[in-house]
Amino acid sequence: MLAEVQRIEATEKRRIDEKERRVKQAKDFEQKQKIAAERIKANSLAKQLLASAEDVVFVNLEEEKESKFEEPIRKQICNEFLPWVMKETKERLHVVSDALATADSLISHSVDKLHAEIAAQAEADRKEEEKKAEERRKKAEEAAIAKAKAEAEAKAKAQKEADDGDEDEDLEDAE
Repeated sequence: MLAEVQRIEATEKRRIDEKERRVKQAKDFEQKQKIAAERIKANSLAKQLLASAEDVVFVNLEEEKESKFEEPIRKQICNEFLPWVMKETKERLHVVSDALATADSLISHSVDKLHAEIAAQAEADRKEEEKKAEERRKKAEEAAIAKAKAEAEAKAKAQKEADDGDEDEDLEDAE
């Protein structure tokens, strides 16, 4: 019986321990739920405060912008940046202008040289044509002279034959 009483006491103790553990677990769960709910509330409150604060900060910054932020930047742009840009632009334009002048000079020189070469070639072609025309004229004269000579020889030969024929006739008549 003692064993049974001890067994019942042990079972009762386990039930009590289990109940205490579950109560503690429930309290821990409730505590965690409360903490999570408080964090959510704090987060949403912080977002609301930041949103309204953000609007206020931007309004304040816009009011102060002209005197504190914009003026130094404007001065820096007007006094440093724009003069630097103008100087660099002038330098680059000067380089481009020099390059264009050099290119124009080279093109002009090349065009003049090309015109001179074309004129020289035209003169050479003209002289060549004159030479060929002179050669054709000489050949034509030589041909005309040869033709006239041949005609004169043919005429002379015909005359000689005619004279020889007349002599033969005169000889025949004289006989």
